[in-house]
Amino acid sequence: EGGDEGGDAGATEAMEEEEPQKKEEKESKKEDEEGEEKEEREDEDEDEDEDESGGPMSLQHYARLDTMVTVVDSSTIFSVLQSIEALTDSTMGGASEQDDRTVCNLMIDQIEFANVILLNKSDLLGGKDSAKMKKVLGVVRKLNPKAKVYQTTKSEVELKSILDTKLFDMEEASTSAGWIQELLKPEHTPETEEYGVSSFIFRSTRPFHPTRLKKIVNGFGELDKKIAEQSGKGNSEQRSPFSGVIRSKGQIWLANAKDFPMDFHSAGKQLAIEPTGSPFLQALGPENWDEDEKKGVEELKAKGRWDETFGDRGSEIVCIGIDLDKKLLVQKLNDACLTDEELKAGPEAWKKYEDAFFGGGVVNYFEFAGFEEEDGDDGDDDDHQGHHH
Repeated sequence: EGGDEGGDAGATEAMEEEEPQKKEEKESKKEDEEGEEKEEREDEDEDEDEDESGGPMSLQHYARLDTMVTVVDSSTIFSVLQSIEALTDSTMGGASEQDDRTVCNLMIDQIEFANVILLNKSDLLGGKDSAKMKKVLGVVRKLNPKAKVYQTTKSEVELKSILDTKLFDMEEASTSAGWIQELLKPEHTPETEEYGVSSFIFRSTRPFHPTRLKKIVNGFGELDKKIAEQSGKGNSEQRSPFSGVIRSKGQIWLANAKDFPMDFHSAGKQLAIEPTGSPFLQALGPENWDEDEKKGVEELKAKGRWDETFGDRGSEIVCIGIDLDKKLLVQKLNDACLTDEELKAGPEAWKKYEDAFFGGGVVNYFEFAGFEEEDGDDGDDDDHQGHHH
């Protein structure tokens, strides 16, 4: 019995020695498993932070863009519309060296893109019912007819007007600008005027003579001269008919750029005429049209805006402004187009016209020479990549 007792005691001691060892092994195993689970969770988190292409997720994966709000200083809006100060030179900050916009460009861009616009400092213009405030309201509504507009003092507005409105929609925002809305209206829609603010669309199937166009497209957004004339202190002969135009946008056809439309746009005093980079559809040729382009041609033909000789070539410009003399503006633009005699002379004569806008570079836009084939291109690219619309 004594021996057995000794054996039992020895076994008990051995078990007591083994138990801490097993306990350590279990704890070690548990730590390893927890470590593996943590690594898996981290890997999953990393995967969630990447999109399908392996790049970082954008903010839209974590948050919803609810409302685009723009605050406008009503007391200085007309001063800004006449400003030519570059963003890079302004005290606003945040502009990159590559951003060549003016402060006026930025303000108009923000107004055109907003869901909600706060016209602040209305008290400095005599209140909501003053003539000056109504003029500001008319300008803003014309630049963006879809936005909700609130007149405020010290930017005080009910929070429900700007938070959780669910107003933002990217597709709708891309067409909210007033000039786009004007183009979307059926042709021959009567023009409306509110507080002296109005718009008009100029259309022509004749190309512009570059030299004559250059002579008239000046003095955009010179509201100070317009106001001076109305107060009896200015002379209408000393100002441009475009002085009341605060925003214009469209495409034009220059005679010496036969195959390519030019982008025409102004914001305040700044006007730019630039190549779009894409040829007219008629110059592109039916063999290169995709399905959308084919439908576009059919729509133009249905509207009677497809010429048998020149196809879709033509000009279309929207002008928005204050106290516009529309008849005079249309007359000036028509006078800058080719005459019957010049039109009959044909493209070879047009090619010799002075390059009034591009310092000799317009020759690159006279004739569409086809698409440049990229390395490895077998010539069967039905999507004609590189041709943008």
